[in-house]
Amino acid sequence: MALGHTTPRLADRLITWLCKERYAEEILGDLEEYYGKLQHRQAKFKTLKYWYQSAQFIRLYALKTPFKRSTTRTMLNMNLKIAVRSLKRDKFYSFINIFGLALGIATCLFIGMFIKDELSYDSHWENKDWIYRAVGHLKFADNEWEMATTPAPMWAAFKEDFPEIEEAARFRSMGSTILELDQRMIKVDQFAFADQEVFSIFSIKTANGTLDISEPNTVVISESTAKKLYGDEDAIGKSFKHYETNYKITGVYQDIPTNSHFHYELLFSMENWPNSKNKEWGSNNFRTYFLLEPGADYEQLQAKFATVYEKYFSPMLAAVSDINWDQFLESGSFVDYQLQPLESIHLYSDLSYEIEPNGSIQYIVLFGAAGLFVLIIACINFMNISTARSSTRAKEVGMRKVLGSLKRYLINQFMLESVLNAVIAALIATALMYTLLPFFNNLTDKSIADPYFGELMLFPWMIGGTLIVGLLAGVYPALYLSSFKPIKVLKGELRLGVKSGWMRNTLVIVQFSVSVILIFGAVVINSQLDFIQNKSLGFNKDQVLILNNTYMMGDKINAFVEEIRQHPTVVNATVSGFLPTGDSRSDSPMVPKESTTNDDFVSLQIWQTDEDYIPTMDMKLKEGRNFDKNLATDSNAVILNQAAVDKFGFENPVGQKLKSMGGYDIHGMKEFKVIGVIDNFHYDSFKENIDPMVLMNVESTGSIAMRFEAGKTTELIAYLDDLWQEFNPTLPFEYTFMDQQFAAKYKSEQKLSNLFNIFSGLAIFIACLGLFGLAAFTTDQRKKELGIRKVLGASLPHLMIRQLSGYTKLLVVSMVIALPIGIYLMSEWLENFVYRTDISVLMIVLPILAVVLLAWITVSIISYRAARQNPVNNLKYE
Repeated sequence: MALGHTTPRLADRLITWLCKERYAEEILGDLEEYYGKLQHRQAKFKTLKYWYQSAQFIRLYALKTPFKRSTTRTMLNMNLKIAVRSLKRDKFYSFINIFGLALGIATCLFIGMFIKDELSYDSHWENKDWIYRAVGHLKFADNEWEMATTPAPMWAAFKEDFPEIEEAARFRSMGSTILELDQRMIKVDQFAFADQEVFSIFSIKTANGTLDISEPNTVVISESTAKKLYGDEDAIGKSFKHYETNYKITGVYQDIPTNSHFHYELLFSMENWPNSKNKEWGSNNFRTYFLLEPGADYEQLQAKFATVYEKYFSPMLAAVSDINWDQFLESGSFVDYQLQPLESIHLYSDLSYEIEPNGSIQYIVLFGAAGLFVLIIACINFMNISTARSSTRAKEVGMRKVLGSLKRYLINQFMLESVLNAVIAALIATALMYTLLPFFNNLTDKSIADPYFGELMLFPWMIGGTLIVGLLAGVYPALYLSSFKPIKVLKGELRLGVKSGWMRNTLVIVQFSVSVILIFGAVVINSQLDFIQNKSLGFNKDQVLILNNTYMMGDKINAFVEEIRQHPTVVNATVSGFLPTGDSRSDSPMVPKESTTNDDFVSLQIWQTDEDYIPTMDMKLKEGRNFDKNLATDSNAVILNQAAVDKFGFENPVGQKLKSMGGYDIHGMKEFKVIGVIDNFHYDSFKENIDPMVLMNVESTGSIAMRFEAGKTTELIAYLDDLWQEFNPTLPFEYTFMDQQFAAKYKSEQKLSNLFNIFSGLAIFIACLGLFGLAAFTTDQRKKELGIRKVLGASLPHLMIRQLSGYTKLLVVSMVIALPIGIYLMSEWLENFVYRTDISVLMIVLPILAVVLLAWITVSIISYRAARQNPVNNLKYE
């Protein structure tokens, strides 16, 4: 059959299939005229060229006809079918691609949840752009403070002095407490005394009644507290007792949102706090907030604060010192109160006396970078495996180009496949996210219910992110695969991957460099936490049980403690509200009694303890003796820590005498005698220096701490529960352990450690998937070489070593790039801690061994399978 008669019939069928039936005749006519001209020039055509010309004509004609939209839709459907068939054809590689992308997307979703929630703190208040908190930075002699608290009179004085301040208010935070209600004792975790103006600054929403605490003995409570106290009954007008005072409930407010820097359950009238009207500017105990006039520049206002410091602080300075204001400044001392934007408190503030532990912008950056790195590794993994599969797509690309497909259509095809992979991966990532959401909330202390359509509204971000990931992951494979030359492909002359080998090697180096940085970071963070847990604290946190809110027992507490001490499992017990792992703090200045100037003062933590405190805490007494309740002379005795001795400069501290600064009373005393010195012990974060401290033999009944024998925990708790019910039948029985309280101080670091462990594990896992893809590609390219070497007598170990050597070079390059970066970043992180571990050789070696071992195992799987194959199978197609 003549060629000229055969090919037109095939072309007729092709045109009829591609075009609408009613236009097929017109197209066939045009095609016949078109080929008539061609046949006039050349009588015969080769089949390949004829089909190429036919396809070009059909493509050009389709662009000129009204059926462009229909043809485009047809092409899209065809490309989609090809993409689905490609996924089904190579199920294993498709699984690796999709699963790797799903892990990367899921990681970014979790990180996105965390970051967006952290960034949303305090953004729900209506006047958030004009609310500022006053914070203090003070220095007097050698003592310096940075704190989130201010003097009692500042709120009213500054509002009067500066017209830019529209409203001012204070909180006096008090921690947890016990309320007495109808012979019941109910605990609340956080409460504060507050000014009425608080409700003008913060848009706290009313649930019931009126939020009015302008009168003494009034209180407003949260909805959850109202339910705890009264169930479904109306709480308005009811009252309860707190510290022997009856408070009337005037209003109920909606619970403070979780993404706020304070979560008070009750707000008492400030009129009931004795020191609220104090005119003393040297005592900083209140959280002060200002609402500025819209348009006011807070930095300019902050600079104006310095103009009134002399007016308010000079009288105080004259009372406690013999220098004037100018001399005070010349000595290097200063007073500086600043305005902190409300929305920056949670992430940018780490001051003394914060209301609650804040987050850190540093951790946001670290988490964001880690999540992005994991996603990049997943995208690189996709690129490597896609190019590794290029040998299976080369002939397809060649045939499609011969049939007239332009490069941009091929790029569209491969980009569609990439986006399809990303969409499927996003669906899997969504399922993973909702499945693991409870675990995530527990790990990060969040309470996110619906990430996609709740307050965070991540759904639009997920849609956009999925498309971006699909496009970014597919752009390199699409350009690479669409660049094949059809003639070389169909003649079998194309050697795949030679020109792009450097790109794949670069991507692998990037993958493993990031993995090494993340693993190194996890090792350093875990080492710092281990250092914190095992460093000598100056006290023994283990085997210590703490009973809280014991101040409510009143006069019965001494008899209660004596009963506890009689129990055979109890080694010792102490009564004090000041514990190394607790939150109670109290500081005052003291000077040596012989000093003639108050410039020698030292700011000290003043802790009220008893004679059993030091043995119960298992502290070391370096000099002198402990308190003795049988000695009347110990009524004004004090014990210093080593930091206080160093600060005072005492060579022989025992027997030295101290006095309060300015003649003020400290627990009813003005002069004190040093009877002993204890080792420094950590009572604040390892990020802080150990400050000077004095222990005083003064009653404080906030808590009872007892040291007990190991292995007797259950027995002791059961005994204490029975004893508590005997002495305090109306009070809730609550206990905790000192080691748990200690661990709670480093919760943010522990979260960071857990997340970095997870990220580093995901990073190395996905990187190994990428390496698996590259190994599969290179092994496929070297099948003939492996077969020939095996025929010539190469052993299995020899073949595997040759395979591993190239990847080992890439890993070495990764180490050289990653370790300096990792050491620099983690050294910066460790700078946050005053007491920190050193970066050791072992910390560097561990990530190297982990990455190299996992990479070798990954490559060995492919290499072993290839080297074990019968060489006939690799050479028979020749």
